[in-house]
Amino acid sequence: MSAEETEFFEKLLATFNIEANESLKSITAGLLELENAADPDTQTRWVERVFREAHSLKGAARAVNKLDVETVCQSIESVFSALKQRSLTLSPALFDTLHHALDAVETLLTQPHGESSALAPQVMQQIERLLAGKSAPAPPPTAPPLPPPEPVLPPPAEPDPATEKSASPLPATRPLLGETVRISTAKLDNLLLQAEEFLSVKLSTNQHVADLREIVGMLDVWQREWSKAAPEVQRVQRQTEQNGAQRRRGDSQPSLARLLDFLNWNRAHMEVLTDRLQTLTKSVEQEEHSVGGMIDNLLEDVKKSLMLPFSALLDTFPKMVRDLSRAQGKNVALSIKGGEVELDRRILEEVKAPLIHILRNCIDHGIETPDIRRKANKPEQGQIIVTVSQLDAGKVEIIISDDGAGINLEKLKAAALQQGCITVSEAAAMNPQETMHLIFRSAVSTSAIITDMSGRGLGMAIVREKIEQLGGKINVASAQQLGTSFQILLPVAVATFRGVLVQANQSTFIIPTSSVERVLRINKVDIATVQNRPTIEIDGRIVPLTPLAEVLELPRPPADDDRSSPEQPYLQVLLMGTIDRRRAFVVDRIINEQEVLVKNLGKKLTRVRNVSGATVLGSGQVVPILRVSDLLKSAERLLAGNGRPTQTVKKAGNIQKSILIAEDSITSRTLLKNILESAGYRVRATVDGVDALTALKTEPFDLLISDVEMPRMNGFELTGKIRADNKFSGLPVVLVTSLGSPEDRERGIDAGADAYITKSSFDQTNLLAIIKRLV
Repeated sequence: MSAEETEFFEKLLATFNIEANESLKSITAGLLELENAADPDTQTRWVERVFREAHSLKGAARAVNKLDVETVCQSIESVFSALKQRSLTLSPALFDTLHHALDAVETLLTQPHGESSALAPQVMQQIERLLAGKSAPAPPPTAPPLPPPEPVLPPPAEPDPATEKSASPLPATRPLLGETVRISTAKLDNLLLQAEEFLSVKLSTNQHVADLREIVGMLDVWQREWSKAAPEVQRVQRQTEQNGAQRRRGDSQPSLARLLDFLNWNRAHMEVLTDRLQTLTKSVEQEEHSVGGMIDNLLEDVKKSLMLPFSALLDTFPKMVRDLSRAQGKNVALSIKGGEVELDRRILEEVKAPLIHILRNCIDHGIETPDIRRKANKPEQGQIIVTVSQLDAGKVEIIISDDGAGINLEKLKAAALQQGCITVSEAAAMNPQETMHLIFRSAVSTSAIITDMSGRGLGMAIVREKIEQLGGKINVASAQQLGTSFQILLPVAVATFRGVLVQANQSTFIIPTSSVERVLRINKVDIATVQNRPTIEIDGRIVPLTPLAEVLELPRPPADDDRSSPEQPYLQVLLMGTIDRRRAFVVDRIINEQEVLVKNLGKKLTRVRNVSGATVLGSGQVVPILRVSDLLKSAERLLAGNGRPTQTVKKAGNIQKSILIAEDSITSRTLLKNILESAGYRVRATVDGVDALTALKTEPFDLLISDVEMPRMNGFELTGKIRADNKFSGLPVVLVTSLGSPEDRERGIDAGADAYITKSSFDQTNLLAIIKRLV
C-alpha cells in the first residue's frame, strides 16, 4: 500500500476500535439483561437487539480485515439466530460461553493487526458444540484480577469522512455526526490547562485591585492628617502675608512663604491624584468583575466538555460482578442508580480502581453463599447497590451497599490488635464507628484465609489513600446480618479548588478546604498532656495537638518571633482527619480562604512527602499545597518519636527466615525455591506431604508452602495434620495449587490454611507480600 493508503487504513482501524468497544459494551449489557429477563417478550426483545449489534460488529470487522473478530462475531450471531428460531434455549452454560466469546473479542481487539490467534477457532468450536447440543467446554469462571487503571474514554481518533462511509453504519442509538464530533482527549486536556491559566490572570487582577484599594486607603490617611494640619498652615500663611511689608534682606520670611506655597500646591495636587486614583480603582473593580465572570464561565464550559456520565465507568461493572460472584459460587445482582450524574473524566479514571476493590470486597467478604443466605432467611441472590448523586458545593456522593453479613467489629478489633495497629487501652476506648474505620488501616483484615482476591489487609488502606488524594472522603457503616455501606464524597472537578492560606514559621502554605473539618482558636490553658503528648478536647474526644511547623520539619524561628510565647495566650488550630485519626495542627496565622489553581511539581518531583503540588498567588508568590493524608502520617511518626509506641510490631533481630516447600512438580518446586532464595529466605524443598511432615519433625521452619494434589499425602491432609499437632499448630501454611473452585477454597479454610493461591493467577510479588505478612 502507498503511504496515503496506509494512513487512511490506520484512521479506519482507529475508528473501528472505537466502534468495536462501544459494540462490546452494548452486547455485554444486552447479555446481562437477557440473563436476568424473566418473561418471553423481554427475552425476545433483547435477543433481537444483541443479534443486530453482533451483526453490525461483524460487518465492521470485515471492513478492516479483522478476520478473527469477524469469525467470533459470526459464531455469536449464529447462537442468536438459533435463539430467534427457538432451536436453542437459554441456559447458564450458554451465557458462560457467550461471555467467554466476548472476552475473546476484547483480547483480539488489542492484538496487532494481522497477527493470528488461536482464540477464534477455540470459541468457534465451543459454540459449534453448543449448537450441536453438546456441553460447551467453556472454561469455568475465575475471579478476574484487579485491572490496572484504564482511560475511561477510548484512544483518541479523528474520523475521516471516507472512513465513516467505509465502516459499518453506526446503530441508530448513537448520535449522528452532525450532532457530535470526536475529539482527542489530549486536545481537551490541553485546552483546559490553557483555560485554567486564565485563573492566574483573575487572581492577579484581584491582587491589583487590593493593592489599589490599599493605596487609596493610604491617601485617605494622608487626607485626614492634612485636614488636621491645614488650619495651622493657613494661620501661618496669613501671618506671613501681614508681615510681608516688613521683610528685610536676609530675613527667613521669603523661604517660609515659598514653603507655604508648596504645601498649598501639594494639597491641590494630592486631591487631583486621589480623585484620579479613585476613578481608576472603580474602573479596575468593574474590569475585575467582568474578567472574573468571563474566566469563570470559560472554565466552567471547558470543564463541562471534560465531564462524563458515571455510566461510562459503571457500565463495565455488571459483567465483572457476575464473573466474580460465579467464581466464588455466589449469586449476586448489581443495581446502579444515578449513572447520568457527570464527573470530571480525570476523576473517573482515578476512582475506577477503588470502586472495583470495594465491589470485590462486597462479594468476597460481604455477600454470603446461597446456602448460608437460606439459613439466615435471606433471598439466595445477594444485592449490591451503587447509587451516585449530585450534592451541593461541587460534590458527588457514591454509596456502595450490600445486604451481606456485615462487619464483625470484634473480629476487626482483634485483627488490629494482632497487627499492633492499636493498643489494648485504645481498643477498649473505641466506639463502634471508630472500630469500623479500622478496616482502612494497613494490614488489618478479618478474612480467615489469604487468597488471590483478599486477605492481605492492604486494599482498603489503599482505597482511602486514593480517595483522599483526589480530594475526597470515604466512610463506612455496617450492621450484623444486614450489610455494609460505603460512602464516598468526591469533587466534581480537579485542578481548581478552594484552599486555606496559612503561615507556619514564617512560611506560607495552602491546605485544601475540603480537608479542614474546622478552624479553632484555643487558649493555652486548655491544652492537656496525655501520654507525654499535648492534646485538646473537641466534642468530648481527646485529639492530639501538633505544630504544623514540626510536622513539616521547618527550622525554628528566633525566640523573639516565637508565636507560642506566653504573651500570646491563644493558638490558631486547624482540625483535620477522619473519625479514627483526627489531628489538630497549630499554625502561626490563618490568612484567608481563596480559589487555588494546582500546579504539579514536574516529573522529577512526582512524590514529595507532605506536598501535593504548588500554586501561584496573585502577588506572584509560589506557595506549596499540602497533602493532608501525608500530614496525618507524618504527625503519627512525630508522636511515635516523642515516646509513643510505634504502630507496627517489628520482629526482633535480622535472623534469616526458613521456609519449607512441599511440591511434587520439579518445575514448580524449582521456581518457588529460586523465588524465595532470591528474596533472602532459607529454603528446603520436599516432594510430597509425607516428606514435608518428616522434615518438620527434624528442623524448625517459619512457614510452609504446599501444593494440594500430591502423592501419598495431599496438601489438605498435610495442613490438617499440622494443625492437629500442638508443636506445629502455629506454623503459617500457604497452599499454592491449580484447584480454584469455591469448594476447594473452603476445604483449604477448613483444613486450617493461612493463605490460598491459585497457580492460574500466580504472581511472585503477591506471594512474597503474603509471606512477609505471615512471618
